Amino acid sequence: MKVYRSFYLIALFIFIVSLACSFGGSPIIQAGSPSASQGLMFGGKGTDPGLFNDVRGLAVNPSTGAIVAADYHDGRVQAFDPNGKFLTQWIMPGGKSAIITGMAGDSSGNVYIVTGGNIMLYDSTGQLKTTITVPDLYINNVALMSDGNLVAATAQDETIIKLSPDGKVLSTITNAFSANDGSTELDMTVAVDSAGNIFVLGSFNNAVFKFSPDGKFISHFGSAGDVAGQFSAPEAIAVDNSGKVYVSDLKGIQVFDGDGHYLSLINVDGVARRIAFDSQNQLYFTSSKNQVFKINVPKS
Repeated sequence: MKVYRSFYLIALFIFIVSLACSFGGSPIIQAGSPSASQGLMFGGKGTDPGLFNDVRGLAVNPSTGAIVAADYHDGRVQAFDPNGKFLTQWIMPGGKSAIITGMAGDSSGNVYIVTGGNIMLYDSTGQLKTTITVPDLYINNVALMSDGNLVAATAQDETIIKLSPDGKVLSTITNAFSANDGSTELDMTVAVDSAGNIFVLGSFNNAVFKFSPDGKFISHFGSAGDVAGQFSAPEAIAVDNSGKVYVSDLKGIQVFDGDGHYLSLINVDGVARRIAFDSQNQLYFTSSKNQVFKINVPKS
């Protein structure tokens, strides 16, 4: 009986440790992928400089690795150097009622911040440069293309728009989901690869839709579920420098090739709210633990 009890306790301990490793701790690559290492972690819960109340927004300067992160619902935006050192902060128009739903950063240090249905362009010190408004459309997410143009998702009719840096509408994709598989979508997040292909994550559909640079539907992947390649409450999407697609959900950050074939899983502490990459293919994400992470992802 004592031997059986000891064996039971050992087995229980191993199970608990395994479970903890699956849902918490430092980010690691799983499922046979090349190893990765954590390069940076900072933040925590609070209102002091360097701390966050509900950090979701994320923009990274691709050239320097400088980071801008924003709370979701209090309008506070904070800028950090590449080592996570706090530099400055500012409050978006609307103060504590401002909700930030999307961000993107360029190599000049500019930050595109989506709030109130508009895209507001700031420099790295928090000075407002311009506001992009599209009549009759409420923008809720944005991604920056390699040519300097923008891709934005809206809250109406599953519309995706391509914009010039000064806000001119260059092209439009309407009914991005329903026109291609009959479903409807109320919450879209966008990402682009270096060739200009557009990837649209639909959180209600648990799927990613891929469009060509000229807006033609190519394919889609994902479905609701808990196994590899399926999504459970997906939140963020990004594409790295080699064209791999990263989608976060309750399991972690799942990695796919550009055609939607599942490759691996990055286990994260909490849930990755937003994902970004720099020119060195280092992955950055904001966590539901109110922290910002940078991971060194293998280039292969």
